[in-house]
Amino acid sequence: MKFTEHDYWQSIGDPHPRQSELLDLVRVSRRVAATAGRRFGKSWLLSAWTLWRTLKGEQVWWVAPSHQLARVGFEYVLSHARQLPTAIRKQLVIKRSSPYEVSFRTGLCQFLSSDNEWQLQGRGLDLIIVDEAGEVDNLLYIHDQYLSPCLLDRSGSLICIGTPRGRHTDYYQLCSRPEFVRFVGSSYDNPYISKDELERLSAELPEQLKLQELEGEFVDLTGRAFPDLAIELFEQLDIDRACCGLDWGTWSPAAAVLVVRLSDGRYYAVDEQYGADLNAHQFADLVRDLCSRNNISKCDFVLDSSCFNRTDGLISVAERFRERGVDVRPATRDRLGSLALLRQLMAERRLVISPACTSLLDELRNAELVDGRGDFTGSDHAIDALRYAVAHLHQYPFKRAQDTSPEAIWQHAVRAARRQRAGAKYL
Repeated sequence: MKFTEHDYWQSIGDPHPRQSELLDLVRVSRRVAATAGRRFGKSWLLSAWTLWRTLKGEQVWWVAPSHQLARVGFEYVLSHARQLPTAIRKQLVIKRSSPYEVSFRTGLCQFLSSDNEWQLQGRGLDLIIVDEAGEVDNLLYIHDQYLSPCLLDRSGSLICIGTPRGRHTDYYQLCSRPEFVRFVGSSYDNPYISKDELERLSAELPEQLKLQELEGEFVDLTGRAFPDLAIELFEQLDIDRACCGLDWGTWSPAAAVLVVRLSDGRYYAVDEQYGADLNAHQFADLVRDLCSRNNISKCDFVLDSSCFNRTDGLISVAERFRERGVDVRPATRDRLGSLALLRQLMAERRLVISPACTSLLDELRNAELVDGRGDFTGSDHAIDALRYAVAHLHQYPFKRAQDTSPEAIWQHAVRAARRQRAGAKYL
């Protein structure tokens, strides 16, 4: 079966002009650092490039800062795969458990997390994509010790993509190396984004954050772990799902943050409960009151995973919560990955904090970056509760309302006709 790269792009959709420039660059360069503003389309493009290289029978890695973000890249590739002709799509082998894999005959793409360094060795590769490189902890060490050696025997290429995260990061130092070709894209380059929305967001952002989040430039943000907070009071809530994150402390304060995911895909921290010198039963009662006073009848509860351990054969803290009717589940153990998710949602104005969350806002404003890392110093009880809840909600697929406008129906018909023609041609 003959299936050319031109046929491939015809199947999944042509990139916009600035994406085409980046595509031309990655075709000829072995080291590329692509920094771009939000919604430029860098992940869409390079996930499509990843799938094409897999179809060619090459060995590919997609490396992300966390398991959750690796899953995002995996879903991008699956969305491209669905657009392929049936004869090709049926030959794809997809592994939907971690580590995620997509293979086609001799080609294989694996989706890995950089926080598991032991995974990143022992393979000869043709291509490595490092997604959200600005959030990867110890990026220089991982690149030099693990990723770069995997490319030696096949003369493979490495592409780093992501929104910049300041000049103190490893990503900035990697981009400054002479072997890397730099590409800079702006959110304004994407013709499918509303210019009015971009102007509105641009007016809300400080100048430095505007350069970073929209223009894709490295700026000096040393000191602020969460530089872009969105604070707003919502009177009416159209709730899709709710979760209460719990950070328990026996000697330190305990914190609970109630987060809802709205029908438009945004996350809203509605309210909080902060307490000290409380036992598990007392705090569980306060948590139930937190939900009832905010009229949340159905809510998930996630608790620090260490609270599920039994100490010296005694009842665990989690069991104490359950005795009070708070059915807790273990929260994520991926600290840096969930912090990266918080920053990403904040930068996209998809995580909004209510003024009622006073302790949470104090912690977010006072959090200081640990130089060169995604972690921070300072009090983190409410921040931990927030990231537990957001990470829990983020793992559930968001159901968007189906677009039934005439334009959407027409575009769907055009794509279906293209796939049908391609399938008939190559069967």
